[in-house]
Amino acid sequence: MSLKLWFILFSVRELLKFIDKQTPPTDANNPATILTKFCKLFARHLLQMQPVDAVRPIEEKHLRTSVQSFPYKQSLLYQTLMKSLKGIEFGQLPSAYNLICESLFGHRYVKTGLFCWTCGVATARKRCNGCKVG
Repeated sequence: MSLKLWFILFSVRELLKFIDKQTPPTDANNPATILTKFCKLFARHLLQMQPVDAVRPIEEKHLRTSVQSFPYKQSLLYQTLMKSLKGIEFGQLPSAYNLICESLFGHRYVKTGLFCWTCGVATARKRCNGCKVG
């Protein structure tokens, strides 16, 4: 549970750093609208990928950094996850996302989960036009 909460905390901290680097929008009337815009920008930033990439490099770096910065180094889950990540060269499959899901939810979760990489639908039954994964 602590590792799951750490991923959330780390991601929120990274979002706040991202927001601090951005120029404030001119329509600063509604804070909720501004936050929504920044969250969408941050998500797009994480999901950037070139056709030659096997994994999303910014997302991969974010996830690997979040695991490495986990404060409870004595955790067996942390040690297992770090050992798995160290055995895989950056940018190669399996991705950090898959390893984290496998570690947190079990091997079958990754194998049976049908997530669309483009729209994020968890129960994708058809092929997505954007990524041809479904």
